[in-house]
Amino acid sequence: MKKKIAIILAILTLTSITACGQSNGNNSSSKTESSYSSSDNSKSEKSSHKESTSNTEDTTLVEETTKKPESSSTKKDVSTLDGIEAAVSEDVENTISGLEKEFDSLKSEIDTYDKYLQNTSEIEDFYNKIVKTNEDVCIRLYEYALEYANIVVNDYAALEDADVIISSLGNIQLQHNAGEDRFAEFPFTREAVYQVSQELKKLDFKGILLVISNPVDAVSALYQEFTGWPRERVIGTGTLLDTARMKAAVGDDLSVNPKSVSGYNLGEHGNSQFTAWSQVKVKGQDITELTSEEERQNLFMASMKGGHKVFYGKGYTSYGIASAALRLVTIILSDAQEEVAVSSYQEAYQTYLGYPVILGRQGVAAPVHLFLSAEENRLLEESANLIRNRVQEAVAFLKEKYVNTRE
Repeated sequence: MKKKIAIILAILTLTSITACGQSNGNNSSSKTESSYSSSDNSKSEKSSHKESTSNTEDTTLVEETTKKPESSSTKKDVSTLDGIEAAVSEDVENTISGLEKEFDSLKSEIDTYDKYLQNTSEIEDFYNKIVKTNEDVCIRLYEYALEYANIVVNDYAALEDADVIISSLGNIQLQHNAGEDRFAEFPFTREAVYQVSQELKKLDFKGILLVISNPVDAVSALYQEFTGWPRERVIGTGTLLDTARMKAAVGDDLSVNPKSVSGYNLGEHGNSQFTAWSQVKVKGQDITELTSEEERQNLFMASMKGGHKVFYGKGYTSYGIASAALRLVTIILSDAQEEVAVSSYQEAYQTYLGYPVILGRQGVAAPVHLFLSAEENRLLEESANLIRNRVQEAVAFLKEKYVNTRE
């Protein structure tokens, strides 16, 4: 059942949060929030006329369409989770197979550099077809999910009985800044968070608010401040993705499976984070015994800069953060009680920051205490101070702008 739930979550999360049609680019809004409710298992009403509200940065505005896969001669039964799994697998496999055949044909025709120069337009057409095909697959994934689940657009009241609300508001184009600083997005997101919080706090919401908006630690703190919801039920993805990138970098460098690497990146999901090397082990062995200080610094930079590397490559980030959100939602819905690095309120530092906790159905179930080195404790305190100061400034600014002016 966990696998089947994950399929639905993957379809909804990867298509809505990651915005398959990212080519639309710069639009942003703060008016809506996305939700997933595990109790909402009824079939959706089928509509022949469906409305598009796509956005790369906003919280989930679901986009429906009547476009069907060209290769489908019969309507697939996607009214069950098993049916959705089969339909998705078949559709993706057929799509890839078709593109591979066309690529092989094109490659056989263009087998010299001279032929390449003579057929650049044909090559460009094939590339554009790949992009369009990817968009069409994303659209069909929406349709499969919509056959099973109800999707409600722009209705805050519909969030009240949700198990998880995911906030992905923001404007990722603001990440084009010389310092590669995620706080460059804060002037936008702090305003959006305040407006959305005014709607959310009207709800009798008992679930978990999961934040993936940047700067995620500060945004999580603002949501908790302005909704008044319990701290343990407001969390952000924090350094979960940075930790995954660190493990991938270590695995690649030492030629081991990243799953054999344990440890964490801690602090801000941003430039003041650090890898706590005292906690990192590779197949149970301290990484300090396997690498030099210079090597570890390079591995840390690879993990910290990984997000912007993707961003500069394609103009946005998508699959990494969607996968991180999906993992956390799965942990919450299954009450896994799993140790995981998220952005949560740390009493010792009086702010939200990336640090491992035990996560379950009720949010943060218990703290985790790491035995860090003196230098790591110093770095964590510096990172916490940066986040806390930015949050305090934002709270003061927003209260002055919206609260004090009404009194």
